[in-house]
Amino acid sequence: MTRIRLTATVAILALLLFVAGPSLLSYITDYWWYQEVGFQGVFLTMIGAQARLFVVVTVVALAFLLPNVLVALNSIGEGLPIFTTREGTPIRLPGKRQLRSIAVNVTAVLSVLVGLAASSEWMTWLTWRNQVPFGQADPILGHDVAFYVFSMPFLQFIRGIGQGLVILAALISGALYLVSGSLTSGFPARVAVSAAPRRHLAVLAAVFLLLFAFGSWLGRADYLLAPHDLIHGAAYADVHGRMTAALVVAGSAAVAGEARPDAVLAH
Repeated sequence: MTRIRLTATVAILALLLFVAGPSLLSYITDYWWYQEVGFQGVFLTMIGAQARLFVVVTVVALAFLLPNVLVALNSIGEGLPIFTTREGTPIRLPGKRQLRSIAVNVTAVLSVLVGLAASSEWMTWLTWRNQVPFGQADPILGHDVAFYVFSMPFLQFIRGIGQGLVILAALISGALYLVSGSLTSGFPARVAVSAAPRRHLAVLAAVFLLLFAFGSWLGRADYLLAPHDLIHGAAYADVHGRMTAALVVAGSAAVAGEARPDAVLAH
């Protein structure tokens, strides 16, 4: 057992070195270049922003995904679940302890990957954090120009991260419910979900709809920046049609998201 653990540890370290080695070497050479031209402070600011954003998003992702995974794991009994194929062949699946270990590790890896993806948006975060008003508001929505330059990209980034986490939580939880038998699928003809998983997945659907409503609300501002054949910005149809439609969609999604969660997946 000790030899197996030692081999696994060496394999993981070798994999990390193989994956992270080129990036680490690139960072070192970049630092030397910035240092040579006297701008190492700029490089350190970039690295610091990436590191902080990575840590924050990874922690938030783990804090959101892990409770969902644990809730789904509670639906699995202590016995070893058995999956029977259409041909009648029984397949013994991992038990609750094995699934807990697998699910927690997968959740941790996914959280790190989400954090790594988010760290690439360090410039979006820094410009939002250090923004200053332009002192000029748009004539349609009344937002300061700084909102479109600094705030809106960051808010879209937050919305995207939120929706991505909800989708990941739903996929992992749905897989665990499927293994536990709480969710049975005769797709596309029939999908049966027991009460507790239905409430859980319905809450995730409600959160997704609220984030979708937030995205639709932000989408109104996108029309003010949309390019057209003759002009750059909102046209008559955008102001009097598409922006109103986006507001209606946002309101409808918000109302649907605030509806009673267990009624969302009642059927």
